[in-house]
Amino acid sequence: MWEGVGKRSEEPQMTPGYDEPKTIEELKTWFKENGYEPARTRFFAGVDVRSPKAFGVYQDELGDYIVYKNKADGTRVIRYQGPDEEFAVHELYQRFLEEIINQQTRWAAGQTTAVN
Repeated sequence: MWEGVGKRSEEPQMTPGYDEPKTIEELKTWFKENGYEPARTRFFAGVDVRSPKAFGVYQDELGDYIVYKNKADGTRVIRYQGPDEEFAVHELYQRFLEEIINQQTRWAAGQTTAVN
């Protein structure tokens, strides 16, 4: 979950038995292998995207891993900044799974527009 930065969320995995990505490169591969395009999903691995409503993880020039969310109004919230790549990737991956579940729920309920 995004609340309580520094704590791992215990959300269910999308594919039982699948090993969760632990590095940015593994997350990029996971997105690609599962057909999730960053431009469409708004989730970016390894890239510092500044556009509204983007989520991402990247490593900055000082070596810290940054997990961010850009809000619709252009402001940015840093969800994690630190040396732990696995934790940073976990945070974005879990947020991505939450978004997929939310979209499936909205679709099943007949909503056609995203709610942020």
